[in-house]
Amino acid sequence: MNRHKLLLNVILFICLWGNTLSIPYAETVKSNQTEILSKIHIDWQKWLVALRQNSNAVRELVSKSEDWRDLRGSGPFAGMTVVMLTAKVGSLEQLDLILARKPDLSIQDELGKTVLHHLLERNGIVTGHLKKLLEAGAPINRGDVNLSNPLHLAASKEGVESLELLLQYGANLETMNLSGKSPLMVAAATGRDQNVAFLISSGADPLVESASGYNAWMFAAAGGHEKILELLTQNPSIQIEHTEKMHLRNALHLATIEGHVETIKFLISSGLNVNQGDMLKVTPLHLAVLSQKTKSVDLLLINGASAYLQDNTGITPLELAVISGDLPILKLLLKQPPDAPLATSARENALREAAFQGKFNLVQELVQQNIAPNTKNVNGQTAWTMAVSAGHNEIADYLASQPGPHALNVIFAAEFGFNERLSVLLKENVDVNVSDVRGFSPLMLAAGRGDVEMLSSLINYGANIYHQSLQGWNVLSLAISSGSIETVKKIIQVDSKLIFQEDKEGWNALHWAAFHGESEIINLLLPFIDDIDSKDYQQRTSLQLAAIEGHQSIVRTLIEWNASTSVKDQSGRTVMEQAILYRQKDVLESLLLLGTSASAGLRYASSIGEVGFLPLFKHHGANLDEADEDGNTPLLLAVLGEHQETVFRLLDFAADPNLANAQGLTPLILAIRSRQPALTSVLLKYPLDLERQDPFGNTSLLTAALNGNEEIVDQLIIAGAKLEHSNYMGQNALHLAALQGQVGIVKRLLDANLSPMKSDQFGLTALHRAAENGHESVVRTFLKTKTVDPNINVLDAHGDGGTPWLLAAKRGHINVLEVLFEASADPDAVELLNGTTALQVASAEGQLSTVRWLLEKNLSKIDETDFLGNTALHYAFQKGQKLVIEELIRWGANPQKANYEGKIPSEIAQNLSNDTTLNTLN
Repeated sequence: MNRHKLLLNVILFICLWGNTLSIPYAETVKSNQTEILSKIHIDWQKWLVALRQNSNAVRELVSKSEDWRDLRGSGPFAGMTVVMLTAKVGSLEQLDLILARKPDLSIQDELGKTVLHHLLERNGIVTGHLKKLLEAGAPINRGDVNLSNPLHLAASKEGVESLELLLQYGANLETMNLSGKSPLMVAAATGRDQNVAFLISSGADPLVESASGYNAWMFAAAGGHEKILELLTQNPSIQIEHTEKMHLRNALHLATIEGHVETIKFLISSGLNVNQGDMLKVTPLHLAVLSQKTKSVDLLLINGASAYLQDNTGITPLELAVISGDLPILKLLLKQPPDAPLATSARENALREAAFQGKFNLVQELVQQNIAPNTKNVNGQTAWTMAVSAGHNEIADYLASQPGPHALNVIFAAEFGFNERLSVLLKENVDVNVSDVRGFSPLMLAAGRGDVEMLSSLINYGANIYHQSLQGWNVLSLAISSGSIETVKKIIQVDSKLIFQEDKEGWNALHWAAFHGESEIINLLLPFIDDIDSKDYQQRTSLQLAAIEGHQSIVRTLIEWNASTSVKDQSGRTVMEQAILYRQKDVLESLLLLGTSASAGLRYASSIGEVGFLPLFKHHGANLDEADEDGNTPLLLAVLGEHQETVFRLLDFAADPNLANAQGLTPLILAIRSRQPALTSVLLKYPLDLERQDPFGNTSLLTAALNGNEEIVDQLIIAGAKLEHSNYMGQNALHLAALQGQVGIVKRLLDANLSPMKSDQFGLTALHRAAENGHESVVRTFLKTKTVDPNINVLDAHGDGGTPWLLAAKRGHINVLEVLFEASADPDAVELLNGTTALQVASAEGQLSTVRWLLEKNLSKIDETDFLGNTALHYAFQKGQKLVIEELIRWGANPQKANYEGKIPSEIAQNLSNDTTLNTLN
């Protein structure tokens, strides 16, 4: 290596180890100095050599050319100018030479650093250089890429001289860098107590916080600088309980994380609470354990820190010690007496965690501290079960040897098949007849897994084979559900009576086997069975359960053993109906092949809309028109169930659409009654008897009018239904539509030229019926036709005759009276049989509002008489209408007016012994 390169390597080494280069570059350069030097510009190499020689060498380079002003460094010197390099490694005299040429001091390198940054990164005192640069106008408050300005760098250096100079030239005391630190915070974090004191005396605010809530106090604590903390406490405004914003941790938390023992002592002596939790309730002791700072743990415990406090996740410092596997810290924590709240549960949790983590030494230590090994957590886990589930058998066997109840452990081993671990427990004379919350014993759990080996072992150790769970299940039930024929055989060998033991659903072993579809087990059980049709508490047989679950082979087997196909469950379903309901086609085919009635099956399938089975039943000879005991055919049942597609398929298969049931109802009538226009549309595509009457004489059109379905009425009229047909009460479609207030249907029938003048058997027209029932819009529709006489008066021996006006008054329909009055109805009309007026019939019926309306409108004479001389007041007294009596008297009714028998209203009340009406008159 020549002398020039040797010198360059020496210079580079000095730069690196003197901390004059940035750390990322320093680490790279240290690894391969030769490679880095090869990438540095030759002119820059000359400057490096010159600055390490003498001022004359610098003077010579400056005098040769002005190119040095534009020269920029590369590699570890990326973007640096000559003046930056001079400030970093040159002498004061060399800096003077450069400054005399007035270089641009505002330039920043690739990391945003100015000449002042590079100067202040030098080790040692650089006051002379700094003063020269400040006098030359170097920018004092400019930040680098991390927003650190020269004052930040000076704050981290030993000595206050640089700080003094910078402040004299206008440095900003409170500027924050990218990390949120002010110069004071930097000084506190780096332990520069003199700088801290100077900055505070110069006006720096110790309470200023970073964006994350850190202040000088917090940075000093995190750095372990108790001298600075002591200095800061001299300021009365300092809050020692201050917490940062991210985790809400205080100074004690921060000092504990770093293990600054002396700082921890100082903070505790200053009054900070050793058990203060952060945002997640993490205490300083949690952090000390997590950081594995043994001395910090000991110190905190001495000062009252609790090893049993839980954070938000339920973890205690004790459990953290287990998780980290730190035995010395665990021993320290266990010295704390278990007399605090939750101490016992915290210790038990720690033991379970140690067992799960497989840390035998910690498990032994915890057990030696008399921590119960068989307690369970909220999930029902013991230390033993956690060790077993994690595969730590040595720990599990150690715990099994400890005294205490092992019920949970035995159940766990049986449920999950840990045979070897169970064998260890059994040798410790544990109770084998314990049970879990479901009432399952270890023997049942072993049977449920089909584990013959464990089953035999438990029986040998005295397990109760007759035990039943809370649902009444026994060991044989679970063995059957596992499908293990060998397990079932073993149990039956012990006692075959278990086959007949019933659970709380009334199931025996045969029910269980049929439900689970275990053919081999069924064949094993059948020779023991006396009653193959035994029922559960829902009246279901084994055959029905097999059918429900779709176990075709078992259905065949049970029928071959004479199981009945006609037995019904509590819902009245047979085995075939169960197969249809649960859509078990294979089972259904087997039942049909074995002779079950296809016609009965077709009816049930039609009733629930299982259209997919219809071809199957037809294939097996089902009679499409065969009725049940109520006379319902498959088609009628499909209509009743509103199964449109099923109706369509049955009709397509040529089912008779005109057959009626025992009540005389046809499919069409049923569809109309249930207001199903989609179904009636389907039915009307086939030849139907539209005039067939129901038990009341109503045809399809009358039924549709009565039920108020305008769409169906349209369908029937288009299909040719006779409009004039009347039922057994002489009422036609208009009567029934008017009766129900179906104005749309009334209009449709009138448009079809159905006369509104026809009287029913009581002599009433459709207008009478509409008025009587208060259907104002229907009345108005009739009156608009101009073919209806609003004063038509009919004689009715039953007392409901008269005009529409009289009927509306009698029923209290003022709205109808107003419409009739507009149409020139005669308010003086009287009923033909007795001569009663509107006021009289309204009074008799207690229609107070109607009485008042008639009198207010002057539409009735208050003392007008009927054919027997009775006034409205007579009728009111006769019927005991107290309020009407008061209203009539208020309007001037004559209480002394006698009828043709010579009786005044009060005498009628006396004859009827009506004290209320007499008192009203008095």
